[in-house]
Amino acid sequence: MKAIQFKEQAAAQREKIKTLKVAENESQDAPADKPSKLSESALKAMSEKSQKPKSKKGVKKPAWAVTEKMQAVEKEDEVDQLLEFAYELDYEKYMEDFEVRQALAVIKDRVNQIK
Repeated sequence: MKAIQFKEQAAAQREKIKTLKVAENESQDAPADKPSKLSESALKAMSEKSQKPKSKKGVKKPAWAVTEKMQAVEKEDEVDQLLEFAYELDYEKYMEDFEVRQALAVIKDRVNQIK
């Protein structure tokens, strides 16, 4: 069943490629004043693929593949991000929030009970 589905998908992909090639050949043969026969969706897809940045920032290596130097760099980045967050934190804004004040009151009560 999987083999049949794979064959069908491959055939569909080949058919799409053929139609794109035919459309591209026709657009090259067409005079400059006529619009291209490529569909707008195909053009958008092609432009989006070319504009996507190729970064491996989101890909994370497994723990066994990370070197000590990479671990140190990751820790430094994390510390930098935390410091940046702390510098940009508006403490007064959060202290004015009623829910935050309630949570702090609960924490203070709990600390007093533990003491």
